[in-house]
Amino acid sequence: MEADLLSLFIYYKYFLNTNCMYYGVLMAYGGLQDFLKDKNPDYTEKMVQNNVMPLYSSASCSPYLLDTANWLLGELVSYLPQQMNADMYNALLKAMVMPDEDDINCYPVRTSAAAAIGELLESFYGPPKWLPLLKILVGVVNEDDENIASLMFHLLMNVVTLGDHKITCHIPMLVSAISAAIPKHVPPSPEPWPQVFEPAFAALAATSRTWVDSVPEEEDPNETAHEWKTGTATVVGALACLLQKVWLSPVQASNRGIDISLPPSSCLDAVSSILGALMKLIIDKSQLFHLRIEELLVIWSQLIAEWDAWKEMEDMAVFAAIEEVVVVVKKYELKSFLVRTPLPPPSPPAPPCSIIRIGAFLAKAISAYPSATWRACSCAHMLLHLPSLSLQTEDVKKALIFSFTHASFSHFKGIQHKPFALWKPLLILIGACYVSDPDYVERILEKDVENGCTIWASGMACISSMSFDPSLSSRSEIKLAGLTSFS
Repeated sequence: MEADLLSLFIYYKYFLNTNCMYYGVLMAYGGLQDFLKDKNPDYTEKMVQNNVMPLYSSASCSPYLLDTANWLLGELVSYLPQQMNADMYNALLKAMVMPDEDDINCYPVRTSAAAAIGELLESFYGPPKWLPLLKILVGVVNEDDENIASLMFHLLMNVVTLGDHKITCHIPMLVSAISAAIPKHVPPSPEPWPQVFEPAFAALAATSRTWVDSVPEEEDPNETAHEWKTGTATVVGALACLLQKVWLSPVQASNRGIDISLPPSSCLDAVSSILGALMKLIIDKSQLFHLRIEELLVIWSQLIAEWDAWKEMEDMAVFAAIEEVVVVVKKYELKSFLVRTPLPPPSPPAPPCSIIRIGAFLAKAISAYPSATWRACSCAHMLLHLPSLSLQTEDVKKALIFSFTHASFSHFKGIQHKPFALWKPLLILIGACYVSDPDYVERILEKDVENGCTIWASGMACISSMSFDPSLSSRSEIKLAGLTSFS
């Protein structure tokens, strides 16, 4: 085999002089992965250095050949020594911006170079300077071609994830650029939204989370804190502007009789992550009005209330966003979150307030799958304990109590045949509802099944015992169990 490979080199070097024939040689190299895997990295390095890398400095190299060379580097990157990474990266970066030649479209060269750079980064190579790559990606995602834009959004997400704190200073620029690029791909009505939006929103979500995680420590210099505050203003403004365009504009157009759809449900986890980052970065009550936060929450709560495609990795972003929303509502007392102002006639009735729609999502999530049960019950506690959920919103409070009690008890009945870890969040949530309105909860339980209160009380007694796993661990849980115990 080794002799055959050497013969291939010699045959190319002395007998082949066409790009087409060399293309076949490169394809043959790519098929040698199993062979090269067992070889010393120096062997593969010599092959690539002598027969592939020179193509990137050749003025007469065909774009089709360069496309294959990009693919080959991506295939072999894990078999090459790390000292080659910098040379490969620089060559691929150059190929990413290769212009079209006369009547030849160099799109395949640019996309294969991007894919190879992705493989290089996945192999834990970090370029000394990230900005040149970021600028290229930001420029390409604005292209009309949805296929190349999708690829670049995917690569941008990977770059942000792998670059982490090393690219933090560039995040405001990236958020602004991505937020400006996404609306350019919105289709004319009434066409469906193309698939480019999934990687686009995912890239923006990853970028936003990186900025949220970069908050400086209290002991950091004032200059660092000032830079972060300035960058945060840019990030917040860009995120809010984007959500207004993709959420509020279609709704306003619909009110005028124009049919424009909202982003597809497949993007819900990413846009929820974006909203959560936005809520996390709000530092002043005045921002709520200027950023139109209350209006955004109305649309988002409607989207999640209609969600039924339960997937654990995607749903976690929604739960995290709910937690951030509740923090902001609690801190700044968003009245419209709890009460919708009636519209004057002949306007249609006001839609349900955001908290009711979020409650509907949580009620469905309670019975979705185990981790969703835990997260949903935790979020439900946060809603029930909002200070503003007072006598002025008694109907809202009762609606939440009914949804949470009914959903929790229904799920509990399905698993009550033997002690189970999920008993704890379900029964504790019913207990929290009971403390808020004992008579109402008793009526719900008794209407659901005969001796419903007794069944629930027996379950509470079981999870309160020392032998139950997981046991009541926090002071609030123990107190709640005491308050709801029956004589």
